[in-house]
Amino acid sequence: ADIQSEEDEDADLVDKAEREEERRIRWRRKRAKLRNLGKGREADEKAKRKEKEEEKTLDETEFSKVVDAKLQCKEEKRLERLKRAKEFLEQRKREEQISATAQLRRAFASSL
Repeated sequence: ADIQSEEDEDADLVDKAEREEERRIRWRRKRAKLRNLGKGREADEKAKRKEKEEEKTLDETEFSKVVDAKLQCKEEKRLERLKRAKEFLEQRKREEQISATAQLRRAFASSL
């Protein structure tokens, strides 16, 4: 009976040790799973941040294209105004020369 009770105790200790080991294994697996989930969440968040940055970059690129187009349009309009002003001044200069020439002709004709 004494031997039987020692064997039962040994068996109980072995069972207890096995249960404890199984519990540790489950706990390690659970921690690993949680770590992996955390890594997955971090990776998802990192991907989302990267996507937002890319969208922001695209928005900035589109915005800069629009601004560049507006600036180019303004520059073209300014150049067109300058061209018209130059043409106007040249036309006025020609008219003044014609007027001066006509005046000189009249003065010369009246002196004869």
